[in-house]
Amino acid sequence: MRVPTFVCHAVSCNIETRDKVTPEQAREALAKAPGLRVVDDVANLRFPQPIEVAGGNLTHVGRIREDFSIANGLNLWLVSDNVRKGPRRTPCRSRRRSSSAETSSGGRRAGGRRGR
Repeated sequence: MRVPTFVCHAVSCNIETRDKVTPEQAREALAKAPGLRVVDDVANLRFPQPIEVAGGNLTHVGRIREDFSIANGLNLWLVSDNVRKGPRRTPCRSRRRSSSAETSSGGRRAGGRRGR
């Protein structure tokens, strides 16, 4: 689901991996990814917010947690400046996959159409 805001796009991203990936492992891997900033501090209620992302080039990711509706799922919340990045350049739209993060749907979106 994409949530439009005044200057940013916020995206709720649900992913399914071939192997189990814990939220901690995901945070660690995402922290090393170029173009991303992990903002995920539940204790202090810190997560990506458009007001803090506007004007920047990084995509902020947070609220990383298990998705209990599927076997190896994670939920992520991503926010990026829509003027600088646009909705098609968020990590959820990325075609790159590692062997442990291969999607079960073969990279297809709902309805069977390939994502671009």
